[in-house]
Amino acid sequence: MKIAPVRLAITLAALITSLVPPFIDRRDYAAAVNTYVKNPTLQNGVVLAREHAKNRRLVLFARLGVGGVLFVVMNIAWWCASKDREIGAQEPK
Repeated sequence: MKIAPVRLAITLAALITSLVPPFIDRRDYAAAVNTYVKNPTLQNGVVLAREHAKNRRLVLFARLGVGGVLFVVMNIAWWCASKDREIGAQEPK
């Protein structure tokens, strides 16, 4: 396999993955935000920070997964597109 398509696939997968916003809806995070908005105490701020860190970790794993899948799909597509295909009947050698 040539190195140029692999680099291009990595670049495109990283670009698409970073541009598409992740939509992760967690009840724990939403509850922590609502609790902090209603009562902004230090304890609620700590809980919100912990839930925010969990949310960011899930976003990272989701982006890595989507990027990996895009990378594999693009490489399979390029591999299929670059195969030599002969149309019609082949002559015996």
